Amino acid sequence: MNFLNLTKLHIGDKVAIVSPSFAAPGKWPHLYNLALQRVRDVFGLEPVEFSATSKIGASAEERSKDLIDSFN
Repeated sequence: MNFLNLTKLHIGDKVAIVSPSFAAPGKWPHLYNLALQRVRDVFGLEPVEFSATSKIGASAEERSKDLIDSFN
């Protein structure tokens, strides 16, 4: 099996924010917003949120679409 060596993240890079199994950000938005702020302030990264991440009751299709889209 061959593994890829990934490049390190740099300040200003975008990172996908997805929740493919449970919309925890929808249940605990205060913690989610704190985490997003830390991603920005501590790591200097730009979080990219996807539509079903905070949607409680999102369908499997919505969650899988977010995950697939995050890789694109």
